[in-house]
Amino acid sequence: MPPRAAKAAPAIKAWVATGGTEVFLSCDARSPSVHQGSSPAPRDVVDVGLAALIATLFGVEALRAFLTGVYALNVLTTGLNVSVVAVLLLLAPVVHMLGLGRVAPARLVPPIAILLAGFRLLLLVPWPLALHVLFSGLATATYLVFVVPFLAGALRLAGGAGGVASGIGFALAADLALRILGASTDPGATLWSAAYLAPLTLVFLLVAFRVPLPREPMTSRGPPLRAVTLGLGLGGFLALATTALLYPWFLARWTGQSPGPFGPSVLLGFAAGAYVARAGLGPPARAARWNAVLLAALAVFAIDLALVGTDVLPVSALLAAAASVVGLERLLGSATRSGMSARDMGLALTIASAVLLLAVLAFVFTLTYAYVPAPAVWKGHAPVVLLLIAVAFLGPALAAGKRGTGVAPSSLGRRSAAVVAAVVLTLGAVGIALTPSVAPVAPGTDVLRVMTFNVHQGFGADGLLDVSRIADVVRLASPDVLALQESDTVRLTNGGVDLVGYLSASLGYHVAYGPPTREQTYGVAVLSRLPIVTWSYALLTSAGDQRALVHATLQSAFGSIHVIAVHLGLRQADRDVQVSEVLAYLDRVAGSRILLGDLNACPSGSCPADIDPPDAVYGRLSAALDDAWVEAGFDPEADSGFTYPSTHPVERIDYIFVSAGVAILRCEVVGPPSRTDASDHLPVLAEVRVS
Repeated sequence: MPPRAAKAAPAIKAWVATGGTEVFLSCDARSPSVHQGSSPAPRDVVDVGLAALIATLFGVEALRAFLTGVYALNVLTTGLNVSVVAVLLLLAPVVHMLGLGRVAPARLVPPIAILLAGFRLLLLVPWPLALHVLFSGLATATYLVFVVPFLAGALRLAGGAGGVASGIGFALAADLALRILGASTDPGATLWSAAYLAPLTLVFLLVAFRVPLPREPMTSRGPPLRAVTLGLGLGGFLALATTALLYPWFLARWTGQSPGPFGPSVLLGFAAGAYVARAGLGPPARAARWNAVLLAALAVFAIDLALVGTDVLPVSALLAAAASVVGLERLLGSATRSGMSARDMGLALTIASAVLLLAVLAFVFTLTYAYVPAPAVWKGHAPVVLLLIAVAFLGPALAAGKRGTGVAPSSLGRRSAAVVAAVVLTLGAVGIALTPSVAPVAPGTDVLRVMTFNVHQGFGADGLLDVSRIADVVRLASPDVLALQESDTVRLTNGGVDLVGYLSASLGYHVAYGPPTREQTYGVAVLSRLPIVTWSYALLTSAGDQRALVHATLQSAFGSIHVIAVHLGLRQADRDVQVSEVLAYLDRVAGSRILLGDLNACPSGSCPADIDPPDAVYGRLSAALDDAWVEAGFDPEADSGFTYPSTHPVERIDYIFVSAGVAILRCEVVGPPSRTDASDHLPVLAEVRVS
C-alpha cells in the first residue's frame, strides 16, 4: 500500500452492502463504532426499527395528552395563564448540550427507556388535570431526551437511517390505526390500552437494551450547520405530523369535506412510506428522483390544504404521508454521512423541538386569536403557518435527498417491514369494520325532543377531555334534534377528536357539521334523527372570536322544519350586532322555525359576571319568537333554568326559541341523573309538536 494511502486508512469509513446483508466498516480508531470493524447482524437494524416504533408511539400519545391538557388549563380561565410555560418541556433535548451528550449511548439509552415506559404507563391512571399535564409532559420530554443518544448511536449502524425512519413511520400509522378503532378518540388515553401497552413495553425494554449502541462517548463534532439543517427538517416533520397529517379528521373538517376517505388514505400513506423507507427505492440515483417526486407531491398537498381544499385532497394526503416518512429517511441519511456526535444530535433535536413548539403555538394562536396577545397578528393566518411548516420540512429533505446512504436493505429488513405494515393496516381495517355508523331512526310521532348543548370543545367541567361523557348525556336525553355549540371542528387543541362525527356515528344522527375549521369558529352543528334535506352556515360579525349560525332544513311527515343553531359572542358589542343578524336571517326563513343556542346573555340583560351595561339580546329574540322555557310555565329568571356553569349554575344563557306553529309541551334543564360534569354548560331539552 502506498504510504499516503496507508496513512489515510485509519480515517476511512464506508457503508457497504453485500449479499443482502447490511455491513458497517470502520477503520477510524478515534471514532469508536458499535462493533469496530465488524458487521452488525440484520436483526440489529430490525431492533432499531422496533425501538423507534414503540418509543415514538409512546411519545406521540404523550404529546397529544400534554398539548390538550395544557390547552384545557388555559380554557378553564378563558385565556392564557402561567400553565402555558409547561410547553417549555418540549425543549428537553437541550440537556444533551449541557453535559449529557458526553455519556455513551449504550449507557444512556436503557435507563431513559425505562423512564419513558414508566411515564407512559402512568398516563393510564385517571389523574386530576394538573397531574395529567405533569406526567404527560414528563413522558413527552423523556421521549425527546431518549431520541438524541438513540439516533446518534443507531445511525452508526448500516441501514440505521432506514430502520429509524421506518419505525417512526409505522408508529404514526399505528397511532392513527388505533384512533380509527376509537372513532377518532385516543384509545391510549383509556385503561383498556394496557392490553397493548404492556406487551409493547416489554418488547421496547428488550430491544432498547439489545440494540448495539456505542459504548464510548461520542465526542467528535461535525459542522454545526449540518446539525442546524437536520434540526429544521426534523422540526418541520414533527410539526407537519402534529398539526395535520396525524389527524385526517382535521384535514376533512378544515376543508369541509367528508371525513370518510381521509383516515384510510393517510394510514395507507404512512404505512407505504415506512415500508419504502426500510426497503428502499432502488439505486441511489433512482431513489433520489423518486424522493424528489414524492416531496413535490407533499408540497402540492400543503398548498391545496392551506389555500384551496380541492376534492383530490384525500389522494394527495396519501402521497404526503408517504413522502414525509421517505423524506425523513433522507434527512437521517444525511446525518449518517455527517457522522454526528451525541452533542451534535442534541443541538439538532433542540432546534427540532423549538420548531415544533413554535409551530404548535403559532397554529393554536391562529385558531384562538381572540384570547392571546396581538390577535391581529394571528387572525386569518393559519394557512401561512401550515405553509411555513411544510417549507421547514421540505427544504432540508430536498437537500438531503440528493444522494442516499449507499446501503441496500437486507431481506430480513424488508420482510419485517412488510409484516409491520400488514399489522397496522389490518388494525386500521378492523377499526373501520368495528365502528360502523348507527343508522338514524326518525321518531314515529309528531312530538320531537329538541336539545341545545354547549359541549365545551369536548372538555368536561374538570378540564379533562372525555367525549364519552358527552355521549352519555346525549344518549340519556335522547333528543331527536340536537344543536351543539363549541363542537370544535377537530382542532389540534382537543386531540384531533371529531366530536360531531363521534356523536353522529355512535348515537345515530344525520349531521350538519357547520363551518369548516378554516373559518376559525369553535364549531356550531346540528344533529338530527330526521333527514337533513339541506344545510348551510353563516358567519356573524365578530370583533372577538368568530361566531356563526347553522341552518338545517329537516324533512318530517308534517312538512319541513327549520332548525337554526347559534352561538353568540362574549362581548356585548358583538352580541348586539349578532342578534340583529340572527333576526334578519330568521325573517328570510318561512315555515316552522326552532332556534337553539348559547346566547351568552341572560333574560334580564345582565349576567352575574357581566361588567358591560345590560344588553337587549333576550328581549329582542323573545319579542320575535317564543321562549320554550316560559311557554312551559316557568319564570324566565327562575334559578331552575340556570345552565352555566354546569357544576353550580348561576346564569341562564342557553335557550330554545320557537316560531308560531310549534307548540311547547315540556321544557327542562338536563341535570341528574345525567352527568353534570360532561361540559361546563348544562343542556336544555324541550318536547315540541309541529303543526
